[in-house]
Amino acid sequence: LHAWIFASNAKINPPDDDHPDWYCLGDPTEWAILTLAKKYNIETESLLKQNEQYHQFWFDSIRKMMSSIRNVNGKTIVFVKWAPRTILENCTTYYNGKEQKNLTNKYKKSVYNSINETSSQAMRNIAFAYKEIDKYEEWIEMTLAESDLCFLGFVAIIDPARPEVPAAISAARDAKIKIIMITWDYWPTAKAIAENIWLDGDWKMKLISNNELKKLSDYDLYEIIKNNRSIIFSRAAPEDKLRIVKLLQKKHNIIAVTGDGINDAPALKRADIWVAMWKIWTDVAKEASKIVLLDDSFSTLVFAIEEWRVIYQNLKKTILDASLATSVHIF
Repeated sequence: LHAWIFASNAKINPPDDDHPDWYCLGDPTEWAILTLAKKYNIETESLLKQNEQYHQFWFDSIRKMMSSIRNVNGKTIVFVKWAPRTILENCTTYYNGKEQKNLTNKYKKSVYNSINETSSQAMRNIAFAYKEIDKYEEWIEMTLAESDLCFLGFVAIIDPARPEVPAAISAARDAKIKIIMITWDYWPTAKAIAENIWLDGDWKMKLISNNELKKLSDYDLYEIIKNNRSIIFSRAAPEDKLRIVKLLQKKHNIIAVTGDGINDAPALKRADIWVAMWKIWTDVAKEASKIVLLDDSFSTLVFAIEEWRVIYQNLKKTILDASLATSVHIF
């Protein structure tokens, strides 16, 4: 938990005039672990103040990690977190609760099995590692800081879909709206979430990983999207989202995009309609959006489309009736 706190930027704040309960600022995934730390009576803010941060290497979708270099009790330690498989690839030892031991293939396999088990239950897995260095130098390179790590473990977080989402997915499907899921989640997690919200329906889902996506030509990619009713893109980077939106628009599709972070802004801005959620989404995503849903509910978006279609049909009928009346009068 200390390692997670040291490598996080989110904050938990007490109730105030605008918030009747405790509330969080920052990444929702980080909120979850900070909340867990609070339940273990760890004063996260005090801990951060007592252990100075020298430098932070921010997260990016290429290396799938972020790290913080800190002074902890007079020692200089690098704390790293995020994608479990990437973290493990950069570890040479692991901590067994008492001491560091060499990281063997057998131990790696056991961790991978645990990751696959929790992922298949729609859980998001975040791994932690650390290493001690002699001292902090401003010139230290990111690859040096994040290599030869000691693996600490991982946590599994579940973010269950709201009860109304499956019905909204079914309603969207009946309305001939194709829903494409583009996520950063590991593919078993993405698949399990999609199944929980009935994204597959009566059809087999097509799941495309980031590596597969990069190998596909635009022609092949569009054929897959066109010929599959349910599609999931896992471990998708911001440029992948933008590519998919551009490709669909090029083929004369009308695209609505939802996204919650800074990395989603390019795809949001490119879409015909871009939608943000009010409560949890970043200011960048909100400012890039035409529509902001105050209740953060996907089902509200589906109901809104239903209302818009009724309004559109009424307008068509009114305009047609007026046109006929005018024609009769002139005749």
